Amino acid sequence: KYGEKGFEVIGLNVGFQETDEPEPIDDINAFAKKMRLNYELARVQPEISKKLQKIAQISAVPESFLVDREGKLRGVFVGGGPKVIATLKTTVDRVMAE
Repeated sequence: KYGEKGFEVIGLNVGFQETDEPEPIDDINAFAKKMRLNYELARVQPEISKKLQKIAQISAVPESFLVDREGKLRGVFVGGGPKVIATLKTTVDRVMAE
């Protein structure tokens, strides 16, 4: 919806939470294909994942972080249910309208 306006989604794979081991690239690509994802995916190192958890003040998957053009954190969304997704969409609409 906002791709032409510069909006980007990047999915970060945090690996196996129990061991901090990275998930194999082939498994990540298979998941993306199965789920028909249309955005970039990357693996994130455990130390970055821990920093994101500190920002979110929770350790959960999935977590979504909305960062504006100036690099300001505009929202943290935990989970993927209908209510969280609706709130995320509303927040993206508001930020993109600014």
